[in-house]
Amino acid sequence: MNVVYNKMASSPGTGGADSLNQPAPQINPARQISSAVAHDLNNLLTVVQVYSEKLVRQGQYPELQPQLTSIWEAAKRAAAVVREAAAQNAKTAPVAPAQAGLKSSVKSPVVALPVQ
Repeated sequence: MNVVYNKMASSPGTGGADSLNQPAPQINPARQISSAVAHDLNNLLTVVQVYSEKLVRQGQYPELQPQLTSIWEAAKRAAAVVREAAAQNAKTAPVAPAQAGLKSSVKSPVVALPVQ
């Protein structure tokens, strides 16, 4: 077993023991937040898109077809925008973290709205 471990630890690019001693790369907090927002927004848009598509395809509500189709198309466009923004966020050069924390930016506490 030690032979295998020593081989992995000494092989470049295998993520062996040497990589455990290296510090993890810093992630810009703004990127982290924007990535999380994009992920959550994409999840919400997926729900809107799937259910509106389902209602359009079933055709159970003929009087609502134009509105449902508009909702479906808008959700698809919004999802594409979110995907593009997330891709651009991933491509941008790293930004040095600012010295100011979130506490200096937030003037009042955020209140969560109740979900109905």
